[in-house]
Amino acid sequence: MLRNGDMLLTYGDLSKQFGAGRPTVGRVLQHPERGVDAKKDVLIYDAAVHGPATADQANPSSVDISPGRYFTISSDPHIASIVGVYTSVGDYLSLD
Repeated sequence: MLRNGDMLLTYGDLSKQFGAGRPTVGRVLQHPERGVDAKKDVLIYDAAVHGPATADQANPSSVDISPGRYFTISSDPHIASIVGVYTSVGDYLSLD
């Protein structure tokens, strides 16, 4: 849950919308009690930047660092590391 009552949902995406494998994706749910629709899903991290697409990149975790700023951790098996990515509310709610 975010400070304003919205919810940041991060997950390993299997839709292939963001690439093969299971890249880390997120969405901000405004009024999560109404459903899981979001203005847009955002690619947060894809381990394919370091090697072939992989399904071994699931189970991210995120935290609300400060109002409108978030930190998500994921894994990258190609570099055998946990990675962290900062995002902001504008990444999820802008209407490109």
